[in-house]
Amino acid sequence: MNWKHIARWAARVLSILLILFFLMFSFDEPILSLGFLMHNVPTAIILIAAIVAWKHNRVGGIFYLIIGIASIFAFNVRKHTEALLITLPFLLIGALYLAISYKHPMKTKSSEKIPTNPQT
Repeated sequence: MNWKHIARWAARVLSILLILFFLMFSFDEPILSLGFLMHNVPTAIILIAAIVAWKHNRVGGIFYLIIGIASIFAFNVRKHTEALLITLPFLLIGALYLAISYKHPMKTKSSEKIPTNPQT
C-alpha cells in the first residue's frame, strides 16, 4: 500500500465522520419541521463535497478548502479560536484530496526517450 491509498481512505473516512458530526446537530429538532431541514443544509453541502471528492479528487479538495476558508470567516476565528476545531477538518480533508491528485512528471531514462523525428 502506498501513501496515496492511505491518504485517500483517510480523507474519505474523515469526510464521513464530518458528515455524521454535522448530522448529529439536526436531531434536536422534530424530523418533519423546517428547523430539521435548516440544520441539514451544512450536512448536505458537506455530502455534496464528499461525493464530488470521491470521484474527482482535485475538484473535491478545492471544494473542501473553499468550505474551510469560508467557515474561517463565518465563525470569526480571530475572536473565537475554538472555532478552529470545526474549520481545521475541512482544511485537512481538502489538503489530503489535493495531495492525492498531485501527479509527479514521469521521469524517463535517456535510453527510453522517444525520438521526436523518427526516420522511416
